[in-house]
This record gives sequence, C-alpha cells and structure tokens, in this order.
Amino acid sequence: MVTQKLTKKEVEKLVTDMYKEGITSEKIGLALKEKHGVKNFRKEFGMKISEVIGKNDADSINVKKRLENLKRHLETNKKDQPAKRRLIKTASHFKKVESYLAR
Repeated sequence: MVTQKLTKKEVEKLVTDMYKEGITSEKIGLALKEKHGVKNFRKEFGMKISEVIGKNDADSINVKKRLENLKRHLETNKKDQPAKRRLIKTASHFKKVESYLAR
C-alpha cells in the first residue's frame, strides 16, 4: 500500500473532521495509522492530536463514560460487590483526573 505524504494542513483537516463525527483522539490516531500511513503523529507533525482538536480532556471523558456505565449497571444489579468496588475506584480516578485538569 503506497500512501501519499500528507501535509500538516491536510492532516489537521482530517483530524478536525473525524473529531466532529464524534471519534475520540485515540481512535483518530488509529485511523490515521491504518488508512493514511501516519506511524507516529507527534514525531511526524510535531504536535499531539489533542492539540489539533483543542481539547485535552479525553481521559476525563473516557472515565466519565465508564462511571456512568457502572452506575447504570448497579441500578439493575444492586448486589454486585465487585462492580461497587470498581465504581468507588473509578469515581476516585475521575476526581483525580478532574483536579489534574483544573490546574
């Protein structure tokens, strides 16, 4: 598979378009690697995908989704002890991520 060398502006447009479709920065990196042959985004273009998007809270969004899923699970499965423990640990992780991003 021979790929054309993408310019910085083309890649920025690709990344912003994918982000508007609702794709996370992790999945954008994988898509660029598979479809466009970009092996390491940061080394090739000198910036992170999150810098192009303008958001630096991808970890916060992922932890928040996990927390919501656990809460929904525990509404129907009240006696699931491992899930209760995971909820407590995930809530703690979410709090730490939020305080880190607040700095």
